[in-house]
Amino acid sequence: MARVSVGSGSELELCGGAILSDRTIVTAAHCLTVKGTTTLIRATNIVIGVGATVDANLTLLQALETTVHPEYDPQTYRNDVGIIRVSPLNFTAQNTVRSVAISMDAVNQGESYRAYGWGRTSPGAQNPSPYLIVTTLKAASDKTCANGYKYFDSDTTVCMQVSQTPGNDTCSGDSGGPLVDTSGYLVGITSYGTNSPSQSVDNCGSGDGLGYYVHLQKYLSYLSDKTGLPLMPANNTAFDAIQTTGGAWSARADLAWPLSVVFLATTLLFSRPLRPTGSIIHH
Repeated sequence: MARVSVGSGSELELCGGAILSDRTIVTAAHCLTVKGTTTLIRATNIVIGVGATVDANLTLLQALETTVHPEYDPQTYRNDVGIIRVSPLNFTAQNTVRSVAISMDAVNQGESYRAYGWGRTSPGAQNPSPYLIVTTLKAASDKTCANGYKYFDSDTTVCMQVSQTPGNDTCSGDSGGPLVDTSGYLVGITSYGTNSPSQSVDNCGSGDGLGYYVHLQKYLSYLSDKTGLPLMPANNTAFDAIQTTGGAWSARADLAWPLSVVFLATTLLFSRPLRPTGSIIHH
């Protein structure tokens, strides 16, 4: 995956992203826009980090251009999809960048998924994690997702329920980061979260909070139109969710829509990352 840094100093905002091709990265639209609006943040204020799981070792790239879905709604977070254009990435350098396939399967209640990010590891944390973190989550039913947030759209969004994996959640700084299935296929990107009804403050990983994720399968036409990537399946690679010696992941060739993410070349830490959920809190 990629780390997306927006702004600097006290104004720095952190997000994640998945690489669609050597020139394009998909992330959350709210990561690329002024809060509460559809106004794009200048690309010159956005820096992309790739190729490592420790932030100090990331290769940094300047964003060249950004765009968000034309029907993105900053009030409800519907269509929370954005694209960043960068200078060509080197997919062969030190085997740190590899392609991955987007999942074409339905997201089913109770099934396990993995979310990745450099976000905060607790709601009270002052700083994001210096390491890329992965956490296991389980899908909630559409009914549960809808009960948690009245603007939930089951056609384009899925949600994960904290109570099914206690302590595991995404938190602030994880927006735009990848959600993958147990076979390593890209399912979606982190969007926003809601608090448990018993929580009056943002509290990632607690109670019955819910994390909501853009279901990328539903945006294939949009992504293809904006990136030039084909809709038809092509030979590509999915990463198995099992680490091999040295922290590299085993890969298997398969047929799927060609998306790409940064290959994780060092050992991943397991912990709950990410964003504070809240009554509509973006990550």
